[in-house]
Amino acid sequence: MVTRSWAIDPGQAVTIRQLADGFGVPHSQLVRALLAYALQGVQSGRLRLDVRPCRYELVSWEVEENMP
Repeated sequence: MVTRSWAIDPGQAVTIRQLADGFGVPHSQLVRALLAYALQGVQSGRLRLDVRPCRYELVSWEVEENMP
């Protein structure tokens, strides 16, 4: 396991806490599960990320619903 610190919006932190507490799981476990899902989506092409030059900034994302 590797410990990292990432900057997220305050609202995201609240949502993570609420969801994890609602499921009764540690916050880090929920974040790992959601991150694994998102990374698999990017790698498979189901989740597309649009970027623009500036030392790259994430512009938007969308989930391709009809991907296998």
